[in-house]
Amino acid sequence: HETIHMSTKDARPATVTAKDAILSSPRGHRFRVLHLLLLLLRFVCAFFGTGYVHPDEYFQSIQPAFRDIFGQKETILKDLTHIPWEFTTETPIRSSLAHYLMSSIPYRILMRISPNDLKSWWLFAGPRAMMTTYSLIVDFVANKIAKRYEQKGLKHMRYLPILVATSWPMFVIHTRPFSNGLEAAVFAIVLVGMMDTMTSGSGSGNNSSGSGKDKAREGLREDAMLILRGALIALGIFIRFTTAIFVAPLMMFESLRFLQTSKLMMEFLRRSSIVVVSFAVVASAIAKSDAKYYERKGEEFYFAPWHALAYNMKFAAEHHGKHFRFTHLLFNGFIMFGPAYALCLWKVMKESVFWRRNTEENGSETGKSMRTIVYSVFVSIAVLSISSHQEARFLLPAILLVLSIASYELARLYDAEIPVAVKDKDTNKTTGGVRVKFSLFWLIWLAFNASITIFYGFAHQARISSAVLDLSDFAADPDGVGFGNYSSKALVTFWRTYPPPNALLGNDGMKIVAIKENDQESAKRFAESMKVIDERNKVTQEYDCYYVVAPETSIQSLKDAFGEEAFMTMKKQYLGHFNSEELTREILKQRGVPLSLDAYTLSVYEIEVLVDSR
Repeated sequence: HETIHMSTKDARPATVTAKDAILSSPRGHRFRVLHLLLLLLRFVCAFFGTGYVHPDEYFQSIQPAFRDIFGQKETILKDLTHIPWEFTTETPIRSSLAHYLMSSIPYRILMRISPNDLKSWWLFAGPRAMMTTYSLIVDFVANKIAKRYEQKGLKHMRYLPILVATSWPMFVIHTRPFSNGLEAAVFAIVLVGMMDTMTSGSGSGNNSSGSGKDKAREGLREDAMLILRGALIALGIFIRFTTAIFVAPLMMFESLRFLQTSKLMMEFLRRSSIVVVSFAVVASAIAKSDAKYYERKGEEFYFAPWHALAYNMKFAAEHHGKHFRFTHLLFNGFIMFGPAYALCLWKVMKESVFWRRNTEENGSETGKSMRTIVYSVFVSIAVLSISSHQEARFLLPAILLVLSIASYELARLYDAEIPVAVKDKDTNKTTGGVRVKFSLFWLIWLAFNASITIFYGFAHQARISSAVLDLSDFAADPDGVGFGNYSSKALVTFWRTYPPPNALLGNDGMKIVAIKENDQESAKRFAESMKVIDERNKVTQEYDCYYVVAPETSIQSLKDAFGEEAFMTMKKQYLGHFNSEELTREILKQRGVPLSLDAYTLSVYEIEVLVDSR
């Protein structure tokens, strides 16, 4: 058993409970087992979580990757795959790098494993497996940070690994092919490379003691890390240009440590030149690759991040929604990090409003390194807030910084709080103790992250991917007799749902299923458009059957709109679909929260148009 000591400044003895031992001794066996179980749970959420967070998780990764990989053999798939305008040759604002790393790599691996019989489910699971693997980088860096602080005799980062492993973004956003998750993983590697200067009072400047060979070896290692830093920053910026916003404050504060003497200034210039050259080489290579990918005639280099920045400054709010200027600061920080963000704000208050009273922390080495992290977080948030389009997931790269501050505040709370004694009912003796505030934080933290994980991971717009994966069977066997006819073709309309990714249909499914999206169309307009399509189809004979995928509570409005002109037959239902827009309609309609399971069900119906519309 490990013994956990109180701070030397606090002479109050306390017996540590088993729960406290796990949390305050993260290097112990029980912590490693807990951490491993959390990582396994993350993979479970990745493979079986059918919640749909945002269309970007499919349309900025899986869709272009499917076109690139599977469209090479069959060019018809290139035309059939739904691709957003960001990836068109006319106005591309996305680098090909991000979706290549997220989805193209696993698709290439799957093609080698099963070139002729690839199940559609793997098109869904492959990118998630890749992204969940990338998420382990963040866990590795969290453990690395905690270990480096421990090596300096500082225990304030002991809760960082468990905070990261239990946070909902790791279970949901990091396991989906979002470029934000890839950006966060790259930023984490950059961050760990800067920890030496962030946790010391001055720049290293190759001050290692030892023989000349040891110093030379250490100097080469530092230069290699600087080359890697420049390359990673370039990589991150081409994934998402906002990487620069997270890296710049840290590099600025790092540079201040080198501007103390002329010798350190020269070392700073040397280090900066290595980073800049490495950045320029890698950025040029990626830009050249993008120019080739987008077939830019007359352009040898295409810098997609610059075009993305220009677009976001001019049109992001207009095309994607305008938010309150302080949305990141006042709302999104809490959505992403919950009570940990509250500890962050408390640390900011101590560093600003109560700075003069905070004498104990101001002079400590840990306090100085924390100050760098605190300022970096909120400078990044301030710069991100310049844009009036602010989504919570844009803050994901800050997860290690925010949770580092939370770990620091938790460690101080643990050391400062007096445990409340617990009396044994049988022996009437007082044993152990409970730190009420400390324990309360963990209860709130776990409840918050579990609830958000369940909501976004398994409920929000859920089961759309399940329906898409089943559509090929509906098209090939509309009567459900068990004999597939893969020469038939179906038109499937998704109504009042998020847009469906047709790449999940797979090679064969995409040829027999045409997906049409009608998100906000009224029931009457939907019915009219289907009758027009049916009239045209009588001549073209393009489709053999029609289907609609919609929330079950919206189906009756479609039946009313069709009247006697069409017959709708339910084919399959998917329980666990939370649709906020449809639920709001039902609440207004019923003047209360609907208790029927129909309000949380996604349904597939076959539509048979019975009469001509003329």
